[in-house]
Amino acid sequence: FRNVRKSGIAAIVLKEEDELIEVKLTDGNRNIFIATANGQCMRFNEKDVRSMGRVSMGVRGVSLREGDRVIGMQTDAEGGLALMVTENGLGKRTKLEEFTPHHRGGKGMICYKINEKTGKLVGFKTVDDDCDIMMVTTGGIIIRIHAKDVSIQGRSASGVKVMNITEDVKVAGITAVEAEEETETDEEE
Repeated sequence: FRNVRKSGIAAIVLKEEDELIEVKLTDGNRNIFIATANGQCMRFNEKDVRSMGRVSMGVRGVSLREGDRVIGMQTDAEGGLALMVTENGLGKRTKLEEFTPHHRGGKGMICYKINEKTGKLVGFKTVDDDCDIMMVTTGGIIIRIHAKDVSIQGRSASGVKVMNITEDVKVAGITAVEAEEETETDEEE
């Protein structure tokens, strides 16, 4: 990746039905967390993934059940809590210690209790108390909240309301951003 051309260079080979959703720079000793829309999470050490060239397909991180898909990949470098949000606006934070490490390629363990009320999982970010979360809906509405304002719950909990949405709108995605400093006018509002 040192000599990238204007037209780019190949970074990975993908099957026709696959897409690249997340890339992280690591130090070789991190824990990797891969979350799926149906509320499963796989935790493994990155040492389980051997180093490969740019034009390889890589190895399987998580085995997906029928109808499931990967919605996020994080490392433990960004924080000690996993913040998850569902398409129906529910969310929670869970301590990373609650996710037992496994060898890559397994089905993982439950990270979110998915049901009709919650909808599918759409966002999974590792956070600490010093960051904010931005959420965007399918209707184009964006909100920003402090990560510390989302309650800490266990792996199989359903979460709490973190965004109000209407019947025909869903949360489309989330991202973690640096927290803004509050001013006196923010506190008054």
